[in-house]
Amino acid sequence: MEENEYEKLINIINELSNKKEEELKKLPYHFNVISSAARGKDLKEIAHTIILADLLKCPKIQSSFLNFFFSLDIDINDPLVVKREERGPYGQPDIILYDKEICIIIENKVNSGPEQDCQCGRYYLIARDKLKKVDKKKIDKNIYFLYLKSNNTELPSKNSLKIPDSENKLVTEVLGERFIVRSFAYDIRTWLDQLYNKLTSSNGKENKEEEFLISGIYQYMDYLDCKYETSKIYNAMNNELGTYLENKNYKTIDSLISLREQANDLITTVSNIINMKKFNENKSLIKEILNCDDFKVSSDKNDEYGIKKQIDNIVFCIETDLGDDNIFYGIKCIDDQNDDIKNDGIKNRIETLLSNNSNGYNYISRWPIYKYASSSTYNEIYNEFNDFVKSLTSSDSSISHNDKDS
Repeated sequence: MEENEYEKLINIINELSNKKEEELKKLPYHFNVISSAARGKDLKEIAHTIILADLLKCPKIQSSFLNFFFSLDIDINDPLVVKREERGPYGQPDIILYDKEICIIIENKVNSGPEQDCQCGRYYLIARDKLKKVDKKKIDKNIYFLYLKSNNTELPSKNSLKIPDSENKLVTEVLGERFIVRSFAYDIRTWLDQLYNKLTSSNGKENKEEEFLISGIYQYMDYLDCKYETSKIYNAMNNELGTYLENKNYKTIDSLISLREQANDLITTVSNIINMKKFNENKSLIKEILNCDDFKVSSDKNDEYGIKKQIDNIVFCIETDLGDDNIFYGIKCIDDQNDDIKNDGIKNRIETLLSNNSNGYNYISRWPIYKYASSSTYNEIYNEFNDFVKSLTSSDSSISHNDKDS
């Protein structure tokens, strides 16, 4: 867009935002326990994952879910195992359901989280590993993949869909219609509505034994309605905003789609600027840490900056990437095989840290373990990093604490 088009768009957005704020004040008081617990902010992705996983542990809800999204009929007396963030050889899917014959992967991108290299492809391989006792010719027909986005159903990128070591074959090519993309705003919300109606329609009376389950589902439905402003209480506001845009000559669907595309283009531009500013801030912090110890610069690219210190051939790194809000640290290996770690004591301690889902440690590709820094100043991040290094090395006499150049 040209500069005058940006100015026009920004003016419309500002006026529309002010108009919306006025209309929101007219809405009746509304209480939602989830919104209150989240302090009025959006739930984090992990919270949506926990809610969905906990719901799927109920056999009849699991049956309803699988029938709605995949037309699968599962015996409620023999439900699938439900695991949340279970670590596998190729990563950690948000939710995985499986038995000896079938496996369903659910990846949650409700808050538009960043895609990872071969993420869907790696999770597909985890599903195959779960079904290794199934006839190899039939395995792929027993794998289902649900990719959940916020409010659209666009496919993830080819970079995410790519299956590792498969000559660039994509998961969508292998699974076909068994790989689906759905949204929280419409598809999860519609399924919850059907589920709620079914649970409350038994003989026209609410089942007292399930009243907490039913009320929880209702609160989550209401939370999603508020998040996406799809509740009927927003109808009057949306009509007023529609009238405002009509007066600005956005009267047709095509003109509104064009406005949306311009707004999305502006959002992308601003997001890129924010990402670059954050990257440069993080880079400056890491450069301060560089001077705190015997670190070496490990990477200095347009979209990546990192420093490292090496202890007995194990490379401990602090890095930042363009698009990441926070600095992260951990162990980085030469390749995806993670063969750099020869010490069994350190391997066991890594496994112990990773087995605790609440401490923030994770792993991916060349990083057998990493964590996003919880601190915001260079000296605090440095101390946090040092504590991490000590937790892996201090109790093993075979580890040398003399830092070496790599």
